[in-house]
Amino acid sequence: MAARLTRMSRNDAEDDLLWAMAMGSAVTQEQVDRAGRGSAELRVLADEVHAGAATLLPEPPVAWRSDAAAAYATSLEGARLALVSSAAILTDAADGLTARQAELRTRLDEQNAILAARMVP
Repeated sequence: MAARLTRMSRNDAEDDLLWAMAMGSAVTQEQVDRAGRGSAELRVLADEVHAGAATLLPEPPVAWRSDAAAAYATSLEGARLALVSSAAILTDAADGLTARQAELRTRLDEQNAILAARMVP
């Protein structure tokens, strides 16, 4: 945070909160909720993509053998691997968003505690 010229309150935590509120960077319940919804949506999408790796793609040909059939089987396997990899990336993103939600929740709780302390004479 940039150096302050004057104190706005009785302590640094209050100053930081007042500064965040003035600059529009204070955490809101809406942000916490949005992070939770986003994480849940990413998990659903990851599950759908992972399931699609097994259910959406056809099985490689077994009744006929040729160079074309081998290439097709290789392409199908590559597509399955890409879907599984994509699902893992989506899961990692959901995990990251869940962690960010926890950080936001902690900051919001700290902000609320500071505001509650200000209300006490």
